Amino acid sequence: MLVKKYYCNLSFIINIIPSFLLLIYLTIPFTIKSHHKIDNPTIKFTDSPQIRNFFFEWRGHLNLDRKKDNHETYHQVLEFVKGWNKRYETDFELHIADLKNSSLAIPKIKFQNKYNFINRDNFLFSTFFSFNLATEENSSDQIEYKFLFQNKFKYFVFNNGFGFYKNINGNNTKNTVLKYFPLIYFKKPIISDIHLAIAGSSDFGKISKFSTYTNQKHQYGLGIKKTFQKDTPLEVDLTIAYLKGLNSKSFDQSLIWYVNKSF
Repeated sequence: MLVKKYYCNLSFIINIIPSFLLLIYLTIPFTIKSHHKIDNPTIKFTDSPQIRNFFFEWRGHLNLDRKKDNHETYHQVLEFVKGWNKRYETDFELHIADLKNSSLAIPKIKFQNKYNFINRDNFLFSTFFSFNLATEENSSDQIEYKFLFQNKFKYFVFNNGFGFYKNINGNNTKNTVLKYFPLIYFKKPIISDIHLAIAGSSDFGKISKFSTYTNQKHQYGLGIKKTFQKDTPLEVDLTIAYLKGLNSKSFDQSLIWYVNKSF
């Protein structure tokens, strides 16, 4: 029975991922430039002895832009998460890219920690710290820290995070960049357990001297989330989002996907 269980689990994952990749390839034949992630303050942990509190996420980002350079790199992220208790989790991220259409490279590795300070019925607050190791020449290592909030209302959940990014070697080490990541998730499904969300990201530039609006980067749009094989060992979450650039410095359009699996 145990062998059969894991065989079914592996078969399900093998079947869903190629199908999804094929869908992306056929509908949008462009390459990937970067990625988005909207963190939330929730700690992934359960007391159930049957759950090992290991989580895996695969995500990617397709940028559709009039500028040719924005179509010339490929980027996806593999993330591994371990929840230690209801207050603390650690994450390891592996960034994979096709830099300037060359061979595959790993330009960045992230070591992350998230700690929850407030966990009430309708409000959560957590902090997030990451050391981002750059592996490419002329790239800078970086520290990243975020303040993450979640407010729960009757019909929706509102997540918003403020992220600070600072290079610790190389060029521009004195500059700290501020970014904002909001997400509104509607509790009631629109159809067949598919939930709607409003998401986005804003890059305001250096804290010491905010960029003018025309030099900032803002993308906002809609997303949908669907859970497959819910409440079974094969449960997988799939999220797809479309973002529209609001000014000339932003990518014109972006398509983002997340695939989440717990073990």
